[in-house]
Amino acid sequence: MFSFSLTVLSSAIAALTFFISGLSVLFAWRRQRMPYLKSSATFFIIFGFQLLFISLAMGLFSTESRINIGLWLVGYMLMFIGISYFVRFVVQIRFPYLGLTRIVFSLMIFLSLISLTILSLNAAEMDCYFTEQGIHKFRVPLMSSITIGVFTVIGFLPSLTLLIGGILTIKSRFVKIRFLILILGFLMLATGGSMHNFIEAPFWYFLANSLLIIGSVMMLLGIYLRRFLRVEQN
Repeated sequence: MFSFSLTVLSSAIAALTFFISGLSVLFAWRRQRMPYLKSSATFFIIFGFQLLFISLAMGLFSTESRINIGLWLVGYMLMFIGISYFVRFVVQIRFPYLGLTRIVFSLMIFLSLISLTILSLNAAEMDCYFTEQGIHKFRVPLMSSITIGVFTVIGFLPSLTLLIGGILTIKSRFVKIRFLILILGFLMLATGGSMHNFIEAPFWYFLANSLLIIGSVMMLLGIYLRRFLRVEQN
């Protein structure tokens, strides 16, 4: 048996967006061979798989709790690794000559392993249930929720701050707008995805799913804005 909902659909759309974005950046890396492009492409593709596994865990593949909890764990393992590559990407852009990339990335992978271990040890306390609207949800232990939150803040907050600070110094108005659209789209995706962990009311589900879909559109717009406007690459 399986369960299908707007939440699953919006998550699948978001996953497809990350796959398309990752492949687009990967093709750019094959032309230019810049290390930060490879890290960026890896981040996008891993997050695409992360969203895919989370979509499957929402009852799309099965309504069996043990299977969905396993898929949930794989999804968050990929999230930890994806965030690590995002941090690597930012360090490569902002501090290319300081030799920090390997050290910072190794530290993030180490934190990923610790975080995954904590989630795995607490998996036996997890449970799945359906809301009145037929939406598949997880009861996540407090320690697992704290672990996910702390890792996300450690990975994203400093990195996004550094990235936005660097973008604001870019002279090209087009490149600046393009990056800001990408970041705004990503933040909408991250917000919409995170909301599903603690909301119950239909309105908030509608808002969360809307953020996922709109954020997906904005990320694709940011990736392909140059082609839409036919602006020369800087």
